[in-house]
Amino acid sequence: MQHPRWYRALVFGIVCLLGGAVALEAQSPKEEANGYIKDLRESKDAKVRAKALDELGRLGSLRASLTKEAIPDMMAALKDKDSEVRRAAAGAIGKVDPPDAKAVFDALMTIIKNDKEEAKVRTAAMRSLVGLGDTARSAVGTLKKIQEAEKDKNKMLSRTAGDVAKALGGKKN
Repeated sequence: MQHPRWYRALVFGIVCLLGGAVALEAQSPKEEANGYIKDLRESKDAKVRAKALDELGRLGSLRASLTKEAIPDMMAALKDKDSEVRRAAAGAIGKVDPPDAKAVFDALMTIIKNDKEEAKVRTAAMRSLVGLGDTARSAVGTLKKIQEAEKDKNKMLSRTAGDVAKALGGKKN
């Protein structure tokens, strides 16, 4: 029995997709990281840069050495005009074990203290503090103030501030 042309095309498409997935899986983590670093540096598309940052954060949490060369680009992305890129950068930078944790801490605290910044960016910056360990412990007081100030305005921001303060060693209010 001969299958209709559309069926053969569908099967061929599925085989190609599966073959492409296998080829992507065969890529080494370093090659994958390099691809995302290139996307972060060269893409004009904010969605591509945000995706690259998210993936670099994921890879960096597995093996920090994969993303070391992207840290200056991540720091620059914290000031990107696109809020989704800033959110992704804030989320990624705390996962990659940056060598200058103090500089990263200062940059994240600037974002956290900026009440004009979007809540998703501030929340990502707060969560990244946990990845900085003892360097971020001094943020507890600021986080508790934000928790209190935002409790009636933005419950997610307030809750995140409280959770991160607790994780950094501050007692829960």
